[in-house]
Parts: sequence; structure tokens; C-alpha cells
Amino acid sequence: MQALVARAAGALGSSATAAFASSSFRASASFSLNRLFATKPGSPQDSVNWSVLDTTYDAQRTERTTQYVKSAEERWEQRSKNVVASLLPPGNAYAGRSVEVKNGAVTDALRRLQATLMRNRVHQELRMTARHEKKGVKRRRLRSQRWRRRFAHEVRKKVQLVNAIRARGA
Repeated sequence: MQALVARAAGALGSSATAAFASSSFRASASFSLNRLFATKPGSPQDSVNWSVLDTTYDAQRTERTTQYVKSAEERWEQRSKNVVASLLPPGNAYAGRSVEVKNGAVTDALRRLQATLMRNRVHQELRMTARHEKKGVKRRRLRSQRWRRRFAHEVRKKVQLVNAIRARGA
């Protein structure tokens, strides 16, 4: 930006260049680019100022864009580093029953852990294993649970199909 302002000041003359180059000028917020726009619209000086600004900006823009052009291999390597850094550590024996506490939010972590335990029906399983269940009784219970789960899934699919047909207007 400083190079842009200095080149633009070069179009105004040596006194403006000295003013732009001084640190006291850069520090003062009251003096903006009024000198650039002090001429009347349509005057020949206006076109010179704008052309200097245009060429300066274009030169800096092309310099910036060519500086950051990377090959496909460099982009692939950079993205793979970012992805690997964001991956969770590999699972272990405690992975299913542990949650990460983020920013000291213990209550949120406990809520997530409780939701995981409910989804996996850990409490029901503990209650069922509190007393011994005979092999045949357990087999019938598990068969019944499988049937109920499959039946509920089929009913859900049929309801979705009916809703889709209704949405089409048939």
C-alpha cells in the first residue's frame, strides 16, 4: 500500500512526494488523498493521476497473485496436512464411553455422553444383565426385538412413500 501511495504521489509532484514519504504525513489522519482529487473533473491532470493509480494497482495485483500460485502437489500436501491435523485420535477401549471436554464445558460433555449412552441403550442392557436370563428366554426376546425393529422400519418406509405420493398431488 505504501508503494501504491508513493507512486501515486509521484504523479502529483515532488512536494507531494516528500509529504507522502514523511512519517508525520502517514501518521496524520486529517490529510487524506485530497491532493489526488484536488483537480477539477475532466482536467488533463485527472487522467494522469488515475492512470498512475491503475498501473500501480495492476502491477501490485499481478505481483500478489503470481506470488501465491502453487502447484497441484503443493496444494495437495497443504490440504492433507490440514486434514490430518484435524482428525481425531484413533479409537481405543474407552472411545465409545468417553467424550471430549471443549473449553471447560463439562455439562455439555456430560450431556453428549448421556445421549450416546441412551442411543446405545446401555442402561437397558445393564438392567437386563442384573439378573440371569435363561438361554431360550433371551433368544425369544432378541428375536422379538429384531422383529419389532424391522417392522417399525418397514412402516416408516411406507409412511414416507405415502407422504411422497401425497406431495406429488396424486
